[in-house]
Amino acid sequence: MVIGVMDRERKSVLAGEYVLGLLDPAERRAVERDLAGDADLRADLAFWEERLLALVDPVPAEVPPARVYARIEARLFGTPDPAWRARLPALWSELAAPGNRGLLAAVLLVKAALLVLLLYVLF
Repeated sequence: MVIGVMDRERKSVLAGEYVLGLLDPAERRAVERDLAGDADLRADLAFWEERLLALVDPVPAEVPPARVYARIEARLFGTPDPAWRARLPALWSELAAPGNRGLLAAVLLVKAALLVLLLYVLF
C-alpha cells in the first residue's frame, strides 16, 4: 500500500485506525514507514492521538469483583446445580459396578459395530 497517493480523507481514517490499533501488521508498518516523509499523515496522527487517547487517560484501570463474573456466568448459562457434581462420581461408580459390566460391554460393542459399518459405507 502506498500512502503517499491517498486522498486526505483516507489518510485521516488510516491515522485514526493506526492510533486505535486496528491495522494489520503490514498496514501498520506502511504507516510507520511513511510517517517520516508525509506531513499530512503526521498531522492526522497527532490529531487522532490527541482526541482518542484523551478519552482513555482519565479512566483508571479497575478490576471488577469476582461476584460480577459469577453473576454474568449465571445470567448467561444459568445457575450451576451443585448436586449434579455430587452425582457425577456416583454415576461412574454405577457404570463400573460388576452388575453393569455386561451392559457396558454390550453398549461398547454396538458402538464399535456401528463405527465399522459407517467406515465401510463411507470408504
